[in-house]
Amino acid sequence: MTPDRLYLSIGQIEITLRRALRFELMGTYGRKWLVSLGDNFDLIQERLRNEALSSRRPISELSYLSLGELVHILFDQLWTAHFAKIFNQRRSFKSSLLRDLTPLRNKVAHFREISKQDVFNLASAAECIGLMSDYYSHPSRTSAYLPADPYWISDSIDSDGEQTLVKQLEELNLANLWDEYSAFESIKTVGLRTGVGLYAKHFFLELYSADTSAFTPALAHWYANHNDTVTFVRCGKKIIRVFWTTSLTAVDLKKGIRSLLRTLLDKNLSNDGKPTFLPIFSDGLGVNMNNEKFIGVAF
Repeated sequence: MTPDRLYLSIGQIEITLRRALRFELMGTYGRKWLVSLGDNFDLIQERLRNEALSSRRPISELSYLSLGELVHILFDQLWTAHFAKIFNQRRSFKSSLLRDLTPLRNKVAHFREISKQDVFNLASAAECIGLMSDYYSHPSRTSAYLPADPYWISDSIDSDGEQTLVKQLEELNLANLWDEYSAFESIKTVGLRTGVGLYAKHFFLELYSADTSAFTPALAHWYANHNDTVTFVRCGKKIIRVFWTTSLTAVDLKKGIRSLLRTLLDKNLSNDGKPTFLPIFSDGLGVNMNNEKFIGVAF
């Protein structure tokens, strides 16, 4: 593995851990997910102030935590409540990640030679990501699903998907989201097919096109303005999924769906004339146009 690929692999591991933390906490606390970190929230705010970024929202609040602090949150503070089930009760990953990743990050940062042993040491991290992929891909995470692509048989849940979805929305006091989704289907006018589902305490919209790249810049800009309510935007070559936590109010969810619709219908004007960049280190935006696998359904 070349040093540049190794660097990207290390970075992707850390980003994936941050995304899992964001996804789990937003699913439980909604907009208050970051505040729920307590002292770590205060630490993040202090570091943001030191960088004078208070005037604009950062791409990743969690990037202001060190790897050690991030691992401590996952494997100590939130282990029982959220992450023991994800990592199959294997708390030993904590020491493995710190022992193997930290020296590698330092070597790459200081342009020091990478040995074969260094690459081998990524095995435990790769296994960690594999467990996460299994967990976030498991069918039990998706309780209702109407796919955007009618030929995508492998992701179909059952033939009564619409009835299941409507019933579950009613149980969540979000019954009117079905009507909102029906209105959202007007997005077909710009060549996008629509799907919808419930996944791990989240409501999501799915968009299918032979090539979604034309919509990605507008989505990146839209997410930057809505990342306090949107948990994750996943942009693949053919499939886009946008996730909102069901802990939000129905009003907030409806506002988010409508603003997304306006953005996609008017994608060329949605950037307000500002240049759009795709933040590859964002915790809430994943862009992958090379048909590589995401981690599970969401990210």
